[in-house]
Formats: sequence, structure tokens, C-alpha cells
Amino acid sequence: MRGRKMFGLVALLLVLALVGSACQREPSPRQPEVEGKPGGTLVFAAEQFPKCLNPITSCTNASWLHWTALLTTLPQLVALDADNNYIPSPLIEEIPTLDNGGLTESPFTVTYQLNPDAVWSDGSPITFEDVKYTWQAIMGTPDAADTTGYDKIKDITGSDGELVIEFTEPYAPWRDLFGGGIDYVFKKDSDLAGDTNLSGKMQEDLAGMCGAAFCLESFTADQEMVLVRNENYWEDKAFLERIVYRSISDSTAEINAFRTDEIQAFYPQESVELAQQVRAIDTAFFLAKGGTQYQGLWFNLDQPPTNDKAVREAMIFALDREAALNQILVPIQEDAVVNHCLMSVPGLAGGKYCPELFETEQDVAKAQQILEAGGWAKGTDGIYAKGGQRLVIPFQTTAGNKGREDLQTIFQAQAKEVGIELRIDNSDSTTLFQTRMPARDFNMALFAFVASPDPSLTVNWHQDQIPTAASPGGQNYYGWRNARASELMVESDQELNDEARTEAIVEIQELAREDAVGVPLWAKPAILVVNESRLATTEGEFDFNPGQGGFSHQLKFWFFK
Repeated sequence: MRGRKMFGLVALLLVLALVGSACQREPSPRQPEVEGKPGGTLVFAAEQFPKCLNPITSCTNASWLHWTALLTTLPQLVALDADNNYIPSPLIEEIPTLDNGGLTESPFTVTYQLNPDAVWSDGSPITFEDVKYTWQAIMGTPDAADTTGYDKIKDITGSDGELVIEFTEPYAPWRDLFGGGIDYVFKKDSDLAGDTNLSGKMQEDLAGMCGAAFCLESFTADQEMVLVRNENYWEDKAFLERIVYRSISDSTAEINAFRTDEIQAFYPQESVELAQQVRAIDTAFFLAKGGTQYQGLWFNLDQPPTNDKAVREAMIFALDREAALNQILVPIQEDAVVNHCLMSVPGLAGGKYCPELFETEQDVAKAQQILEAGGWAKGTDGIYAKGGQRLVIPFQTTAGNKGREDLQTIFQAQAKEVGIELRIDNSDSTTLFQTRMPARDFNMALFAFVASPDPSLTVNWHQDQIPTAASPGGQNYYGWRNARASELMVESDQELNDEARTEAIVEIQELAREDAVGVPLWAKPAILVVNESRLATTEGEFDFNPGQGGFSHQLKFWFFK
């Protein structure tokens, strides 16, 4: 599809294929026959504790920040349900569309009707002024992790419960602004006093902001976080009086704490041993779901030896991902499959963003052929070398994550069959994601992206998003510089025709495969464990969003029996 031109924006009438039909806010999805009772303190183990609470600086890179502190305390415009569908949050009446008058074409505007009952915990109304302040803070913070989309907003106005966002150009992923998986609305009249530079702020508190089911009471980095029920929440109030998140990074310690009722729930990383142990506990509810977290091996294209394309290409053929999946994942999630594209998962949007580009089986001869064509020669110790340097790739992931560490061991053995040595160089999750990755201090890292249902790739992969000393907020930690791919990212973010946008995303995927920027593995399963002898949910059965939303949105339905 090289040289394919995008369809023109004159096809805006087809925007309905993208934005969907009008979606009105529905009553709470609780089953009336299941009644909850208020009270009680839930203790939930948090494997990866956030370093700080700022939603827009590098702290936002920690998924656990959103799952613990933010998704249950800060309001959003558009939210995600357990199946990764966009739904109206309690803050808005319905999702804007062309049919309901919420979208206009020229200029491109998005108009929300705010819920007149929506208030902050102090009783003050949530208005367009709060949304405008949020935009100004994101754009006014020099080390903001991501301004994509917000930099296309021309102005935000409103009155009498109406919010109008005017853009400088069409912006297809607009539903992820101020909402979606991990974006929020801030309180203008907060402890920040309208300050729009939030660098160094909101490290240990949320500046008095609370506009959802729970409010943050206290936070101690690396130790504990406490949420309390928002008694002024305008929707149905949560049942739990308090939620205590306790830092427990070791899966064995989590299971022991669960058995003794020190914790009543946890959200562990995948591990065969953990799954077997939890399923043997009579009181444990265990649910594993594959979602939009696409796990892979991600190369630093500027760090030797992974700056050599021959090395990256050889790694693609060096690994038997199917064998690894059967050993690591299938015992946990029986329907797990190997991913065949790099930047999405087959289960998202019917797989239309995920072309079949990667082989799934190991090919030792092919890998060695690629290395030798690139000037590498096998040494007497069986490891390839070039220019006097042995082919040793430092291999990073989160220390203490047994599932990932087991996978590292499997890949070490497979790569050695080819003549590549993988050297383990792990760090704790905070150091890896909030220090090493932004500093680009890695070679080949194993972790998962948490994808939005919207397919935009700009934040993580545009060449202007490579972090530098002058601009540390970018999230293209890998250093992928491909002018055509970056051009397509910009075009696809402006393209409101769903078919044309899909073609652009597929071509970006093809370019990523051509440049060998990573090795896709599989949709990472998310696991929820709950003590069902003590806890229940008014939804009838425990569920969660196995992507950006995590378990957070469902907590307001939980109660102690």
C-alpha cells in the first residue's frame, strides 16, 4: 500500500462509522435483585505503587496510578466500559455525534451537555471552566507527558451546562481527551489556585480534587494509599466506606496476605504458579481476561547492539513465541493466541488494526542468515560477534514479576540456539517506567502497552515524541524515526473517515514491521482475584476492564456481605 493517498475530509458524513450512534447515559447497570450494603474497608494489594500522583507528568506512565488514585476520584467526559466501548460518563448526558448536534464539521467542534447534578465533593458544580483549566494546565506544564490532541484545541467555551471544544483541525481521537482510559477533568478552584504549570505539583495529594465515587484521603509513596467514599457524589454512592491500597510487589506475599485476609483483593501479573495456587483457594474468585494490553519486546533503536537492524530482525526469527505462549500463558488463559502485529491486538475492533505481519515460529537458520548478511560471525563460544563485540543484548523487564522473569528465561534459551546472548538487566517497576524508559536507558525491554480503543499511535511512535533533555515528556522511548509513518500518524488523527483511517493505521503497522522496531507477543491477560466469601458486587458477578480501565470503575459496586 505504499504511496496510497488518504481519502479527503469531504467524506465527513461517514464519521458516524467512527463516532457511533448517539449514546445516552444509562442508569447504573446494577442488577436490582442484588442489593448491597454500605460500610467496610477493602484492602487491595497494589503490585506497582506510583511514585507520585500528578496525572500529566511522567507519573502518568504508571498504570497503577490510574487504577488506584485517579479513575475512582477524578471525573471524565467519555469513559470506557468493561468491554472497551466508549460510554457516557456520569458527567455528561450523551456522547456527541452528528445526529444529536454534538459534532460540527467546519470548524470541527465537540459539544457536551454536562449533567446538571455533577458536583465536586465540596458541592461546587463541575463546569466548562474546569475543563478549560485542565486544557490550560496540560499545555502550560513544560514536562507534560503528552499534549497530543490538546495542542489542536483552539478554545473551550460554555454556559448553562454546555461545554464546547473548538479545534484548529479535525481530530479523530477526540473521545480520549479529558476521558477515555487515562485522561481527566481537574478542578479549577482547587488547592492549585488556578496554576497552569503543574511541574513538581500533586506529588502526594490531588490538591483537593474529588469528583467521582471516592476521594483520596492519604498517600505515602511506595507504601499505602487510602480512599474514602465521596458522600457528595451525585450518582449512586459507593458501598465501601474506605479502600486501602497496600504496596505488595511479590506475588507470593500477595497470596499469603490473601489467605490470612490481610487483603481481600489483588490484581496480579500473570503467572502459572500463581494461577494454580489461587485456584486452589476455596474463597478465591479468579478471572483472567485478554484485553488491549499488548505485550511485546521493544528495542531501543539508538542503543547498541539493537541499533543494528540485522540484530532486531534476527531476534524476530530467533524466538519460538508459540512455544512460549503454551508454556507461560495457556495454563492461565486457555484461549490466548500469539499476536501477529506490533501495535494492536486482534481482539480490538474486530482485528482491523492488526494485519498479519509476523511469523510465530522460530527459524534458527533464517536468524543466522540475517546476522551473517549483516556482518556478524559466530565465535568459538557459539555467540555471534562483530567488530570485536560479542552479540550480547541487555534484556530489561520489571524485577519481581515472575511471569515476565520466566519468559525471559525461555527467550534466553531460544536466543542462545541462534547465537545471541540475552543478559538480564531488570529494575523495579517504578525505576523502569518512570526513570529508565524516559531516559532511554534500556536495550530490549519486555512490557505491555495499554491501548485505547481509539487506534491513534501518535503519542508512542511519532518521531517528534522521542524524549530529549530539552523535551523529556515524549513517549517514543524507542527512537523510531520514520518520516512516512509519522506523516501517516498525523493524517490518521485528522481523518474522520473510518475506512481511510484504518488503512493508514495498517500501513503504519507495516512500516514498523519493515523497520523491525519490536517483537509482538500476545494480548497480556489481566487477572482479578477477590475473596468472594466476604465480598460481592451488585452487578451480580465480578468483572473488570482488561485494559486502561482496569478494576477501578467496578469498585463502586462492591460491598461486604
